[in-house]
Amino acid sequence: MRIGIDLDNTVIRYDRVFRAIAAERGLIPPGFGGDKQAVRDHIRTLPDGERRWTALQAEAYGPRLEDAELFSGVDDVLARWAAGPPALYRQPQDALCRGGHCAKL
Repeated sequence: MRIGIDLDNTVIRYDRVFRAIAAERGLIPPGFGGDKQAVRDHIRTLPDGERRWTALQAEAYGPRLEDAELFSGVDDVLARWAAGPPALYRQPQDALCRGGHCAKL
């Protein structure tokens, strides 16, 4: 069985790498402390902002992916899964499991 895992802001936290690239390119002011969305929102206000944001994404999700970090606890979960199959649950596409209850496969 193969299981797909959504990486973007689920397993991998990109806030620091997006801030770093944006700072290197002079797209955010010094000391900017926002998360990935705040970086995006700021860049989109700049001239040619959408193109600049797209170029930043290409670098962050490509050659700079290794600079991103895992959310706390993800490495432990992946290690447990590698040691033995986990119980599997189906999560609705449109929302999180309602009231903490998911449909068991």
